[in-house]
Amino acid sequence: MAFLKSKELHFEVEKNLCHRECDIFVPSLNLVIELDGKYHQMKNTKLAKDQFRDITYLKMGYRLLVINIAEWEILRVQGTIFDILTKQIELLKENQNLIMVSI
Repeated sequence: MAFLKSKELHFEVEKNLCHRECDIFVPSLNLVIELDGKYHQMKNTKLAKDQFRDITYLKMGYRLLVINIAEWEILRVQGTIFDILTKQIELLKENQNLIMVSI
């Protein structure tokens, strides 16, 4: 992910955590990043699985950033996605009590 590289943050893709494979893991922030596609909004069973996934990561002590891909595309086209990601990452760095953010 170009953004994480630009911020000099080490990350691992498809990291196995809590017997689950997360999309991206940033060890220095103890941060799991999940990318949710459009289908996540359409199917109730998938939504329930994602909610269970999120709760599992949070219970295990990980911090979570959930990125909605449809929203990501809108922000990318507008040219504001890097600014928003920078703000979210800075919030997580500054506030250790913040455990979950979403875009």
